[in-house]
Amino acid sequence: MSSDSVSSRSAIALLWGTGGAIGKIAGQLVVQITLARILDPVAFGQYAAVLTVVGLGYILADAGFGSALVQKEKLDSTDVSLALGWSLVFAGIVAFLMIALAPVLAHQFGDASLEPLFIVCAILIPFQIILNLSSSLLRRDLHMRGLQIIQVISYTFFLAVSLPR
Repeated sequence: MSSDSVSSRSAIALLWGTGGAIGKIAGQLVVQITLARILDPVAFGQYAAVLTVVGLGYILADAGFGSALVQKEKLDSTDVSLALGWSLVFAGIVAFLMIALAPVLAHQFGDASLEPLFIVCAILIPFQIILNLSSSLLRRDLHMRGLQIIQVISYTFFLAVSLPR
């Protein structure tokens, strides 16, 4: 592959990545404003608490495997398999800990009704990890257009099924 080809692919990937990031931020802003307007303050606070804990759990479960796939100079199927396996192990541990600690977490937030929300959301962490590894492989190959389209479709689907009617 020539350096011109890599340069032009990188420039296009940068544009798609930047556009996607701006779109994602705008979409999240719209969702946050919408939720703040349609949920009562207690429900919105519960949403924020669960989002905070799940976000931290996701960061811990990721353990940098997605970034490692992007940065590795030569990548083969063994590398991807190992990253997937170890990511799922970490995700399983974090999800188990979140489920086990759900009563403690709910108590820390002063709201016992958060416990089932933490448990349900903990189950999502392994799925998020699989999506992260797939996204990392797309980023590695500079397929930012496809990645951004997938993210817009998934975010739209999320909005369609999650926002109250």
